[in-house]
Amino acid sequence: EIHLENNEKDLITQNNVRNLINLFLVFHLYNEAGQEICGYTYFPSDSTDAILLNKACLNGTFLTAQIGHFFNLYHTHETSFGIELVARSNCQTAGDLCCDTPADPDLTLNVSPDCQYTGKLKDASGDYYITTTANYMSSSPLDCRCYFSDKQYRRMINCMLQVKDYLW
Repeated sequence: EIHLENNEKDLITQNNVRNLINLFLVFHLYNEAGQEICGYTYFPSDSTDAILLNKACLNGTFLTAQIGHFFNLYHTHETSFGIELVARSNCQTAGDLCCDTPADPDLTLNVSPDCQYTGKLKDASGDYYITTTANYMSSSPLDCRCYFSDKQYRRMINCMLQVKDYLW
């Protein structure tokens, strides 16, 4: 079992290989609140090249999203920089910072079995969200996710060339 504040640091310290993407597969992984989670990835600003995944959650789609985080992508419903508007007028400074991904209110529990967005939420301007369920960085079901946008690819490439150039 890996608890983020306890065993994780020991695991990474003892097994981290410099200048590589370190993927640690564990039987159990918990967040700070003690809830079991599927995975965790260090962002480039953390200077730790590590992805931790619960083995039970290992599939290509989830791993692809974690690789996205590794190369500086945020969830499409990110709010740390502010809530992105549907009109995308603040897309360079809010949301996931990629202006070619639609504003996303967090798709958890708002996607039908056939991968359609079912939510009826409006943004701060009163516009209904019209979003995609197919982006790897969304919170839609894993089997709905299948692409990165062009700006997401550019963001990852910029990270590889400017921040993680030692991986080449």
